[in-house]
Amino acid sequence: MDEFTDRSELTLASRAPRTENAASVRQMNEFPTTRHEPAAGGGTAPSMAAVNPLSAEQLAALVRWTDGDDARKSKRAQIILLSARGLSADDISRMLGVGAPTVYKWRRRFSRHGLSGLSDLPRSGQPRRLPKPVRDEILRVTREEKPPNGQRWSIRLAARHWGVTQHQIRQIWSDAALRPHTSERSQ
Repeated sequence: MDEFTDRSELTLASRAPRTENAASVRQMNEFPTTRHEPAAGGGTAPSMAAVNPLSAEQLAALVRWTDGDDARKSKRAQIILLSARGLSADDISRMLGVGAPTVYKWRRRFSRHGLSGLSDLPRSGQPRRLPKPVRDEILRVTREEKPPNGQRWSIRLAARHWGVTQHQIRQIWSDAALRPHTSERSQ
């Protein structure tokens, strides 16, 4: 047996669903590693391998990811490794406890983008924190300079001026106990 087979079988056996007993885990690891041949009766069974052969670098990275701290990336790496062995999406989904659409998704992303396709895409949600130099610059300009309209800084005006959210401006000013949007007496 080659190094890939030994490593992936050990990894998969250790990550099998807890409801399975040892015999069924062994049985799951005994799937064929080649594509289906044409079925009797003229039809063809679906192709099991959906990813191109792995390069040595890809194989090493995927095996490394299966033992990593990131559970999602580990699962994705297992999907690709099993796909490279020729397992069907249904077999992989049963072994790993994921849906077949999940298997297809990660196969497709890996085929199109390689290893980088297995990383998470940016998600919507709370804006990222601004870097300290940007926060410092916002505070400096707010304290020392007048806004373009010559009046005083408002939260909306500052947010538009620096291209950040109103919430971020409010948070920066609040942390610095700065209130330029109110009258001079209340500061």
